[in-house]
Amino acid sequence: TETETETEEPTNSKDYRGEAAEATMTEGILIVYQDGHWRALGLFGGPDPQDFLDATDYLAENIPSTCTMYLMPCPLASQFYLPANYSDYSADQKAYYQEVYKELNKKIKVVDIVDTLDKHNGEDIYLRTDHHWAPLGAYYAVREFAKAADVPFVELDEGYDRYVNEGYVGTMYAFSESANLLNDPEDFVWYESKNKFMADYYDLDFTYVFTDDLIRDVSVSASYLMFMGGDDIITKVTTDVKNGRKLLLVKDSYGNAEVPFFVNSFETIYVIDIRYFYGNLINFINTQGITDFLLSIDSYSFESAISYQLYEIATENWGLELVDDAPPDPIGRVERAEAEAAAAAAAEEAAARAAEEAA
Repeated sequence: TETETETEEPTNSKDYRGEAAEATMTEGILIVYQDGHWRALGLFGGPDPQDFLDATDYLAENIPSTCTMYLMPCPLASQFYLPANYSDYSADQKAYYQEVYKELNKKIKVVDIVDTLDKHNGEDIYLRTDHHWAPLGAYYAVREFAKAADVPFVELDEGYDRYVNEGYVGTMYAFSESANLLNDPEDFVWYESKNKFMADYYDLDFTYVFTDDLIRDVSVSASYLMFMGGDDIITKVTTDVKNGRKLLLVKDSYGNAEVPFFVNSFETIYVIDIRYFYGNLINFINTQGITDFLLSIDSYSFESAISYQLYEIATENWGLELVDDAPPDPIGRVERAEAEAAAAAAAEEAAARAAEEAA
């Protein structure tokens, strides 16, 4: 029988927090030089989580028993890459999460991904020039969530195609205007699943607007916006998975990079941004038949203003009608439209050839 050690996944980890590094502070952002590149780190103060705890407690007590609630916080890059000589510049996010978990409603299932990400911090799991994690980091996080939710999960090398945008410089340059970041661009690497799925997009009062790809065409400089095109929308992803599981992801922008990795695990995925939605979450869960409710936010979103927004959308706006008015069968609609377009193009080409032969 194989031992746990023999079957354990190889790790690519380095103790960045145990080593000193050259760094500069610009506009509250620590820009460090590690492994031959510059990396921008957002710093975490560890805010009072009481508003967050109040909101999540209300949700846990009021969602239907047919729905399971999960919490998966997303640590900032400083949790893994803060150098030893700047260790007192940022709070320990793992320790902060552990304190939150102690007070969290026991009905909520916690998916703690800090140790998982730490095992892979030698890989490109965070963007160096942006405040977000990289899609690879989101992949490792969703894999842990899939285990907790007991849903199927497809590994990168089994069901995804890899793509690269070279020369990416992200938000941390815009925030800091650091020449070190500008002159040290990175590759933005993302992954697209090979199974069938399609996204319906709604405005913020949940009125259907259009159907399109989940990963959108954007410029290199806007690479992180490729996931659903941004935040101020509601998205529903319909997949070819037939397991009856409906996921509601309530997130900040970190959650955007998670969505492509849910498409092999859930039949339907709804995505709502905590900062823009103004309906009622419990109403949404009830009316859409949600089976799995995942709250996935970065460390900054534990601060009072965003946590209070979560409380508002948990408790208010019960009267807002939340009817999914998208046309049925988005995958089929798109496939039929593509087939009709291809047939029309073929007919046009055949007519052109016939005209040439007649002449």
